[in-house]
Amino acid sequence: RLDMGGLAAVMEEVIDVESLDKWSLVALVQDMVRRGHLGGAVVDGYNSDYAVMKVAGTSTDAKEDLIDTTRGSLVKGIEVARPGNRVGDISSAIEGHVAPRPFELVREYVGYGIGKDLHEPPQVPNLGPSG
Repeated sequence: RLDMGGLAAVMEEVIDVESLDKWSLVALVQDMVRRGHLGGAVVDGYNSDYAVMKVAGTSTDAKEDLIDTTRGSLVKGIEVARPGNRVGDISSAIEGHVAPRPFELVREYVGYGIGKDLHEPPQVPNLGPSG
């Protein structure tokens, strides 16, 4: 697993930090961690949301693995987001996908419900027990 120092090292590999001024780097890191709202639409009073992840600079196996792991964890969460299942089932599926890989889930941020407001209950942690 990567500790925060390791995460910083991966981010330096993914981002050409030398080409960014201090505030651009701060904004970029914040967006990477919180997954920023990149767009969406409101239809009949209901919100949509999406984010896009692209490789910055030259692609490497480590960068592609990060993107594949992130996308795969989303797919695993969606697969178990079914009637009768609980939020913990989604959290566990996400954690189960990421745990064997060399990445660490951010505990301080969660997924969320979406509807008439962009961020609604329930909060969906990225890790935790089923149920």
